[in-house]
Amino acid sequence: MASSKLLSLPPELRDIIYRLALLEDGPIFLKEPQAFQQPGLLLTNSQIRNEAICLYYAENLFVTSVWSYDASPVRRLHNLQRTHVTASAARSSIKCHIQKRGVPNWENLLKWLQSFYKGDAPGYRHSPAKPYFNHIEAESQVLFTMFRLVAKAALNDSDWKFTKELLEAHHDLLICHDPLWV
Repeated sequence: MASSKLLSLPPELRDIIYRLALLEDGPIFLKEPQAFQQPGLLLTNSQIRNEAICLYYAENLFVTSVWSYDASPVRRLHNLQRTHVTASAARSSIKCHIQKRGVPNWENLLKWLQSFYKGDAPGYRHSPAKPYFNHIEAESQVLFTMFRLVAKAALNDSDWKFTKELLEAHHDLLICHDPLWV
């Protein structure tokens, strides 16, 4: 098998080429992360793949939807990113934007929170408050607070059962904002 001419270039030049070929100007929208097709460059050669895959997953922004708080697609994307991003890059670089869709579902949210607690799913990131404050913004703030609580519990090695009890109080707040949370 002929060796790749790309690999004959110095690593610094290859990195520039990888950046030009793999980094998107905008987000990459994923309908189903398990059916996600990686760029062809990552499939050409194992050395190229090893050199470039971390860059692809760490520096692009991936957008996926969460329907009724079922975080399965987010967990799959998170696992793809964790598999291919080095530990040092993962702490600050994994980017995933989650679009909430569907109806509130408390059981699905608890599963997502537990996956986040175990490190198997990303958390919910809340955008800064807008100049107006409505029930949707308030609900987002409650969700963000719940994920922060779980993050602190995991950091302090708190028991999941105890953490879940604390989350139940926030469930009541969600019901105040939207009765569908019952």
